[in-house]
Amino acid sequence: GVTTLLCTHNALQRIDRTNVQQYLPNLQHLTLCHNQISSPQVIRDLAHALPQLETLSLQHNPIVLQQTHYRLLVIYLFDSAANETKGPSKLRVLDYQRIRPAERRRAQKWSQSTVGAQVLKELTSDKTSSSQTFIPGESIPDDEEPPATAAPQLSDDQKELLRVLLQEATSEAEMQDIQQTVLRSAGKDALTQILTSLRDKQQQSLKRPAATEETATEAKRRKVQEETS
Repeated sequence: GVTTLLCTHNALQRIDRTNVQQYLPNLQHLTLCHNQISSPQVIRDLAHALPQLETLSLQHNPIVLQQTHYRLLVIYLFDSAANETKGPSKLRVLDYQRIRPAERRRAQKWSQSTVGAQVLKELTSDKTSSSQTFIPGESIPDDEEPPATAAPQLSDDQKELLRVLLQEATSEAEMQDIQQTVLRSAGKDALTQILTSLRDKQQQSLKRPAATEETATEAKRRKVQEETS
């Protein structure tokens, strides 16, 4: 079975505990960096669904910054899940840092503190939406099509503003920055044709040879010609 899984940059918010447990029972190494995980419930689901997990990476997820005692929370939830099955937690590395015995003891004390108890209590009432849920083996039913995303249109004022921005750009890199910013905010389908046309015109303008100043030698030669004519 699968023992290593890298699932980064997918905007994941939650996991489907039942499916993860069914399809990935032997998973030992999991990387979920650069997603949108913010709920401790996701950590608890992982702890119960993946009893063989040894390394876990969650860097660049909201929960890392939102939870003051993030590492203690993760360590405690995995240790707690393992205790329910009468065995020690196999999680050894969190975010590329080894979990020490002293840190496990601190996690246990944290769970009994006022702050820790409150965080754990809130887990039972977690009502976070199931959108962007990681479900191994999930497929789109034959009778269900992915929702179409409407492409937004630019108003005349927005088009004019875009023209001004691109006309004032002084380099190719600057034009690319403008393009990427607008595409992220207004939708690729609606803007690709406009941006391509504007960028082509701007590139042609940038490639035009600039007028060169008259050199001192040319000026002297012209002056001599005028005096002798």
